[in-house]
Order: sequence, then C-alpha cells, then structure tokens
Amino acid sequence: YKWLSPPDLSTNHNIACGTHHKKTATWFFQGSIFQEWKLTGLLLWIHGKSGSGKSILCSTIIQDIKALCKAREASMAYFYFDFRSTSKQGLHDLAPSLLTQLSARSSLYSNILSELYSVHNSGKTLPSDDNLRKCLKDMLALPDQCPIYLIMDALDESPSTSGIPTAREKVLQLLKELVDFCFPNLHICVTSCPEIDI
Repeated sequence: YKWLSPPDLSTNHNIACGTHHKKTATWFFQGSIFQEWKLTGLLLWIHGKSGSGKSILCSTIIQDIKALCKAREASMAYFYFDFRSTSKQGLHDLAPSLLTQLSARSSLYSNILSELYSVHNSGKTLPSDDNLRKCLKDMLALPDQCPIYLIMDALDESPSTSGIPTAREKVLQLLKELVDFCFPNLHICVTSCPEIDI
C-alpha cells in the first residue's frame, strides 16, 4: 500500500502512550459514556482546551480497542492530526491511513483497496478525495462485520486557513457523511479543541 503514502503515526502514538500512567483515565473507561460508545455509539467527540490530555486519552482508547482487535472481535484504524507535520493534516493524509490500516486487518478490505489500486493504473496515479471516500465507505458497508472503530486525535490541528474547501472542512465533510450513512457497526471517536467550526 506504499503507493498511497500513508504517514507514519507511530511517533505520535508512542509519545502519547509514553505519558500515560497505569491508571490513566480509569474514571473515563469505567464511565457509561465510553462503555455505551464502545457497544452501541456511533460518534464520541471528546473536546477540551490545548494541553488538557486529549492525546493521552486518545492513545489509551486506541490501546483499549487494540485488545478487542487482538481477540479478533473488532477492526480499528486511527489517525493523529499534527500541525507540525504536513503529512498529517488533511483528508488526503487521513483517508489513505485509515484504508491501509483496515486493509491490513481483513482480506475483504484489502480486496476493495486492490480494486482502487487497479483502477489507478496499478498505483501509478493517485486517487482523488472522492475515490478515497468511496473506498472507505465501501469497506464500512460490507455486510456481517465485527465492530469497526475509527479514532482520530486533534482534529483542530487540521488547517482551516486556506483552500476552498479547507483541509479541515474536507475532513468534517467525511465525518458528516459517515455519521449520516449510519453504518451499523461503526464507532467513531474524535478529539479536538472546542473551535467554532468543529
């Protein structure tokens, strides 16, 4: 899947994981909001001011869901938006990352991504944002799936300053489409600062 050039998220994840303590956010994980989202919820939006620990909480959620994935009870893809890295800011970074992570979990997902690869001259050309969105929706629409968790940290670090639509508007549009489609097994978690457009 190198043709899509998904960014390496391990640095962001490892830094966030390295700052947890053993009982980080125990109150959150034992609370009804998280438990309901994990079982039946479509969208969990966690917001707070900069430096309040959202990335640490997000990394802990990822680790929690990884246990379900290891037991083959779920699929997961995650993303860390990062204003310091131009490869971690927009839909053209987010979508390839989600697609390649999901494809690594299941041959059914991988087959859908392989079709996208074939249509784009065996990876010699890059897909449009619309193609990437459609590919993700095709994966999420597969019947009889286990729960799928999409976890995104620091959405406010996707820029909202240039372009029509802006990078952030494109990401928000994707999230709106995923919520509106009401995929039965989809669970989305997003963290951000509470900005006007989010």
